Order: sequence, then structure tokens, then C-alpha cells
Amino acid sequence: MALTDVKVFRVQKNYFLDHMFANPQYMQLMLQQVSSFLVYMTHQHYYSKSTIEKKIANELVELTWMNLGLSPEKVNRMLVFPDYVNESYLAKLLQLDKSEITIVFKKWREEQLLLKQSPIVLDYVSLQKNHLFRKRSQLKIKSLLR
Repeated sequence: MALTDVKVFRVQKNYFLDHMFANPQYMQLMLQQVSSFLVYMTHQHYYSKSTIEKKIANELVELTWMNLGLSPEKVNRMLVFPDYVNESYLAKLLQLDKSEITIVFKKWREEQLLLKQSPIVLDYVSLQKNHLFRKRSQLKIKSLLR
């Protein structure tokens, strides 16, 4: 069942693969879309039973590991994020309302977990002490790649 009308096409496997190999940019685009969707669905499943605060903390740790190339174990004290990682970005990524992110950030400022909001600067050690994320959260992504 779909929310809108759709058309389904049946394509022979060999015909499809021939066209994918002949046009590598299409194959790359398709692989990116499929892998992005897989990561998205994994996050949705994982976050479905978490509090909003834990969802945000876990996503920020994932961004550190995946996008910034930092292993959480190698972070000394603070996590500093690029300017594009802001409340709107997190709201879209986690499919939350921006006001929910704002409430959590306000709480984190009061608890001195959020040291600066633009760019986002977090006290990683304090987040860990408050058990807001799994210490080895990157394992869920690594297990997908096996």
C-alpha cells in the first residue's frame, strides 16, 4: 500500500545490470540512495525506543564518527561541529520538530553539556558521564557493513 499512486516496472536483471555498468554515474547514484536509506532505516529503528535527548546525543556522536572522521574514543574533552550542524539540520536528520532540539539544547546549556551553540560545542566527557549515548554507538553502523 502506498500513500500516492505509483507505477511498478519489471526489468530483466541482465538488462538492468548492463545499463548500470554502461552508466557508472547511475550505479553510484543508486548505491548512494540505497545505502542512505539503509542507514536512515537503521537509525529510525534504533531511535524508536530512545528519548529525544538520547536521539540527539547519539546522532551527534555518529556525525563525529562518520562525517568528521573522529573516533569517539580519541576525543579529549570537546566536540566541535561544523557550522552546517545546527538545530535545523538535526531536526531534519532525526525527523523532529526544531523546538524539540531547542528544548534539549537549553537543558544541555543549563547542565553545561552544551558549551556553545553556534557552532555546536559539546562537552563529550560530561555527555558520556550522563549516559546519553552508547559508548560504542558506531558498532551499529559497522555491523551493517559486514
